[in-house]
Amino acid sequence: MRNGNRQYLAEFSGELVARHFSVSALEARFQECRRTLGRGVDRVTAEIFERTGNEEFSRISERVALGTYRFSPYLEKLISKGRARAPRQIAKPTVRDKLCLSALKDVLHELLPDHVPRELPNQVIRKLLSVLAANPGSIVIKADIRSFYDCIPHSPLLDLLEEKIGSGALLNLVAAALSGSIVPYGHKRA
Repeated sequence: MRNGNRQYLAEFSGELVARHFSVSALEARFQECRRTLGRGVDRVTAEIFERTGNEEFSRISERVALGTYRFSPYLEKLISKGRARAPRQIAKPTVRDKLCLSALKDVLHELLPDHVPRELPNQVIRKLLSVLAANPGSIVIKADIRSFYDCIPHSPLLDLLEEKIGSGALLNLVAAALSGSIVPYGHKRA
């Protein structure tokens, strides 16, 4: 990437981060998704979080701007996949981290519109079904790659992302989100 493009990208990403991580944007995001916010490792619910919301929104905004935001460990939730099958592991963020991840997702959507799909899986399936209906005789092969996300090497992924968005606080935030640890329910800090 040329220096001019890199500088423009840094300024644009800075504007996006400032907009999506402003106190008012975080508060609006919280109000939008408060019903879907579950407890993380800190056991804080949306109702408890709301009591100190302004302080929390300010803390998130300030730490992201300074590049010092740190994610809490994700809470492990295991979902049974049936007899004789290993359970599916879900990583649940804290309310604070969920807001941060949601804002980060929107920043990446705007920065990389051609690389970050906005379609939900059910929208893709509807499109696929309409293509199949329009093309009789077509077939679909379904494949499931075991532990797919666990096997993605983070370093090359972050290198590619750095080429697209540059280095800095935004890249560090993505790296921190990817490298968060997952702890079981009842985990105590040492």
